[in-house]
Amino acid sequence: MRILQVVRQYLPSTGGMETYVANLCRQLSERGHQCDVATLDYIFKTKQQLPAYQEIDGTDVIRLPSLGTARYFLAPRLLDLMPRYDLVHVHGVDFFIDLLGTFKGVHNTPVVLSTHGGFFHTSWFPSFKQAYFKTITRNSLKGVDRVIASSQKDADLFSQVTENISLVDNGIDYQKFAQVEKKIEGQSLVFVGRISKNKRVDRLLDVFSRVRDMRPHAQLKIIGPDWEDLQKGLEEHAEKIGLGRSVTFTGVVSQEEMLAALATARLFVSASEYEAFGLSTVEAMATGTVPVVNDIPAFADIIDDGESGFLADYADPGTAAEILRAALDLEDGRLASIGAAAKKTAAGYDWNLVADSIVSIYEEVTAGRKTAPEGPLEVLGVEVDRVSRHDALEQVDSFLTTPGCKQIVTLNPEYVMLAGRNHELLKMINRSELCVPDGMGIVWASRLLGEPLPDRITGTGLLPEICGIAAENGLSVFFLGGKPGVAELAAHELSHRYPGLKVAGTSSADPGIETDDETVRMINDSGADILAVAYGCPKQDFWIGRNREKLLNVRVAIGVGGAFDFISGMIPRAPRIMRKAGMEWLFRLWMEPSRAKRMTALPHFGWLVMRSRKK
Repeated sequence: MRILQVVRQYLPSTGGMETYVANLCRQLSERGHQCDVATLDYIFKTKQQLPAYQEIDGTDVIRLPSLGTARYFLAPRLLDLMPRYDLVHVHGVDFFIDLLGTFKGVHNTPVVLSTHGGFFHTSWFPSFKQAYFKTITRNSLKGVDRVIASSQKDADLFSQVTENISLVDNGIDYQKFAQVEKKIEGQSLVFVGRISKNKRVDRLLDVFSRVRDMRPHAQLKIIGPDWEDLQKGLEEHAEKIGLGRSVTFTGVVSQEEMLAALATARLFVSASEYEAFGLSTVEAMATGTVPVVNDIPAFADIIDDGESGFLADYADPGTAAEILRAALDLEDGRLASIGAAAKKTAAGYDWNLVADSIVSIYEEVTAGRKTAPEGPLEVLGVEVDRVSRHDALEQVDSFLTTPGCKQIVTLNPEYVMLAGRNHELLKMINRSELCVPDGMGIVWASRLLGEPLPDRITGTGLLPEICGIAAENGLSVFFLGGKPGVAELAAHELSHRYPGLKVAGTSSADPGIETDDETVRMINDSGADILAVAYGCPKQDFWIGRNREKLLNVRVAIGVGGAFDFISGMIPRAPRIMRKAGMEWLFRLWMEPSRAKRMTALPHFGWLVMRSRKK
C-alpha cells in the first residue's frame, strides 16, 4: 500500500506530532508499505524556507508552498498528490483536513484523520473554535473515511461531530526507552516537552520552589525546545523566586542525552494543563521513571494514582508541592515498585501494537475501493498514459535498452482539440509508446472524469531529466528545432547541469517534408541515442511519426514544444507558485499575447469534457 502522511510541519527531532509521524512511517515501512510525508515548506518559528523535496531517515518528504499563517494556512497543491497514493492519513485538524474532506468527490482517495487533540490545546478564541468545530469541521469530516481519536478525551470530543471514530492511543518506541538502566542521582526531577503556554512551566517552577524549600538539594531539569519564546521569561521568573542554579533549561538535546537524563531522574514532572495524549510522560514511564503530573484527563487515563505514578493539581502549589515532596521521600524499594508498574503500563502503548491497529483501519477503509483502471485514460478519444513522473522516467530508461525508436508525446488540451479534427493526428498520438499530460487542463479533465492522473509532466521538465539519464548512461542527445541558435544554447545549458552529457548535434532545420531525408541523415550520422524535437504542436509529433522508422540509432524521440526557449533562458518560465497552481498558461499568455487565439480552444475543451462526463 502506498500511503501519504500529511502534517503541517515535519521536524521529527522536535517531538510531538512530528515524532509520531516519523515513528508511524518507520513502522509502516517495516511492514512493507511505502510511506511518504507531505508538509509545509518553512519552519513556523523562524520562517526559514525548506527544500521542496528531502529524504529524512529513509522517508520521502514533499514540502508544499502555502499562504497564511501557522495558525491557519492555504496549501491547495496537496490535491495534486492524491492520485499517487492508496490512502492519505492527515495528522491534526487544520486546512489539510478541510481541503481533503471538502473535495473528497474530486480526489476520491481514502482519507484517515488522527485528531492529536484537535485545535483546543490553547485558549485562543475558544468560542470561535467551538463554532468552527461544529460547522466547518463537522462538514469536512463527512469526506473522511475514519477518524482516529488519539485519546479517550478526543473520542468524546469528536463524537460530537462524527460517528465514524476509532480509538487508537498514541504509540512509543517502548524497546528503546525500556532498555534504559535506572541510576538515580540525588533528588532530580525532569520535564520533557515543548516550552509552550499549555505546558504551564511557570506553574511547575512555582511548585518546585516550594519543594526546594523543603528539600534544598532537589534539582529540576527542563528539556525541550522553546516553542513560543517563553524561556527567557521563565528563567527570569525562576531567578526571581530564588531557584537560581536549581533549575536547568537544556533546550533541544539528542535522544541519547534525553535517555541519560531520564536514567538518573528520580521523578518525571509535568504541570501541563492540556495534552492530547501525554507522549513524553508515557516515554518516561517506559524507562521506569515515576511520574508526578497534573491531574488532567489525558494523564488520568494513563496513570493509576498511587500505583503507577501520582496525580497532583499544579494549580494548587501547596498541595502539589506536598505530593512531590512525598514522592521524593519514597524509599528506594517502593519507588522501584511504582516505576515497574509505570513501565508495565507503558508497554501497552508500544508502537508495534499501535501500528497494527492503524494498519487494520487502513485495510478497512481501502477494502471497498475501486482499483485503478488498467491502460491509458481516454480524453475525448485521445489516450494519455496513467503515469507519474517517476513512472515516465522508468519507461524512458526501459526504452533506451530496447531496439527501435519510441515516440513520446507531451499532450495538452489544444492538442486534444486538434486531434478531434485530424484523424491522422489522433492515430499518431494513440500509437505513440508514451503520452504524458503536459497541460494542466489534461490533469483537470482526468479529475472531472473521475480517473485522476498522478502528475502533470511537462516537456520542459521531462527533457532535462531524460538528459540526466543519458549522462548517467553515456548516451547522446540530438536537439532539433527551435529558432536559430536556441538549440545550441539549450544543449549548452543542459551539458552544464549534467556533466558528462554527450550532445550528438543541434539543428534548427525546417520541419518540411522536403527536408526530412537530409535531417534524418544528419541525425543518423551523429549516432544520437535520444532525439528532442522542438517544432511545436503538432509539427514536431508529425515529424517524429513519419520519420521514426528511418532513425537508425535513436531509441527515444520526444516532442518538447518550447522547452529549448525555456531551458536556454530565451523565454522566462512562470514563477514557481504559478506553475504549482497550474496557472502557467496565464503567464505564457501575458508573455506571448499571440497565443490568445490558440487558447480559445480551452473553454470548448472544458465543455466537451463535461459533456463526455455526463455520458
